[in-house]
Amino acid sequence: MISLQLQKSTRIRLAPFFLFCSAFFWSLCGVLVKSCSWNALSIAICRGILSCLIYCCILRQMPKLNKTKIIVAVCYFMQSMLIILANRYTSAGCATALQNTSPIYIICLSALYLKHKPLKREIVTCACMLLGICLTLVGSIGGGFWGNILALISAFFYAGVFFFSNRPDANPFESLVLGNGLFVLLLPVLLADPHVQAGQPSNWLIVLACSLLSGTVAWLFFAYSIRYVSALQANFITMTEPIMSPLWTYLFLREKMSATAVAGCVIVIVTLLIYNRLNRPHPVRVPKKDEAVSLTKAPPK
Repeated sequence: MISLQLQKSTRIRLAPFFLFCSAFFWSLCGVLVKSCSWNALSIAICRGILSCLIYCCILRQMPKLNKTKIIVAVCYFMQSMLIILANRYTSAGCATALQNTSPIYIICLSALYLKHKPLKREIVTCACMLLGICLTLVGSIGGGFWGNILALISAFFYAGVFFFSNRPDANPFESLVLGNGLFVLLLPVLLADPHVQAGQPSNWLIVLACSLLSGTVAWLFFAYSIRYVSALQANFITMTEPIMSPLWTYLFLREKMSATAVAGCVIVIVTLLIYNRLNRPHPVRVPKKDEAVSLTKAPPK
């Protein structure tokens, strides 16, 4: 029993780190999508199908369906497709920043479904994070209107993934299999892309990297960690993605960042550190051997 308590305590402490790893791998999506000459929808479809095959090899059984798992799968499918399209039609900074307006939707979903009144700390944190994201958005260069709209719509489904994956009857891993499996329905679109038909090796390598890193490894970290943190805390942690994504596009593609965008990044990171410091779980205290007898005694009257 003691070992189980220690294991659970360790998992709780590691969950924020694994969620940060998810954000890191997700942040690579923008630079990979922009480096590929394929149609953005073709990239999303191929990434989804390859990820589905990998998940099926890991799961080795058919997912058991329920309402929550299907909702998570649909939310994952929509946000995965929309964010890749957004990265193609706007800057990586704008796409990820607008997608991470999702805490607003999580607060609304919590109020509607769980009748949970947001804490003052959550509201202040959300406001500070959104301020940083807005500065990052304003300071981003080359934002396209339709790409920004797609990113905003993606934020709604992104919030749905976090919120419903945290429900008791959810199974994030099985939902990932289902969500990626939905991309098979769009296989004709992939086969009709002339760039796909050309079979250029560099494009296939980029899509494979996108599938493995942002489409598979990142979501495996997410599926493991979401069980040990609240949906809102998980969303705040992964909001480091809009900080890292424009950094990679600047380093590898020279997509520039302004001083305003840098200021927004600093605000997001500082707010994130403070929030997670305040919400750090208390370690589980394991009684010593000489305390075992006293713990079984009835409390004094």
